[in-house]
Amino acid sequence: MDIILERILSLIPKKENGDFEHGAKKEFAKSIGFKGGEIISDWIAGRNKSYMKHIHVIAAQYNVSSEWLTGQSDKKEKTAADTSDSLSDEEA
Repeated sequence: MDIILERILSLIPKKENGDFEHGAKKEFAKSIGFKGGEIISDWIAGRNKSYMKHIHVIAAQYNVSSEWLTGQSDKKEKTAADTSDSLSDEEA
């Protein structure tokens, strides 16, 4: 599993035993624009890598930096620079 997927999955609530909480994959998927949690299962199984197209959406929704999600930084928290960059992207 690549670092991007590992970090994305770390944003989904899990039980103490490491399993996802009931309904957590579905809620996560819906929060980023998918209809159901099956897409998360597809990502985990390696059948789909559409998460690569959703890095900025996931980062914005979960208030983490896209650099952290992609493994380019160890700093998870979004900074003011991240916010201004996303505003610039939206204006373009």
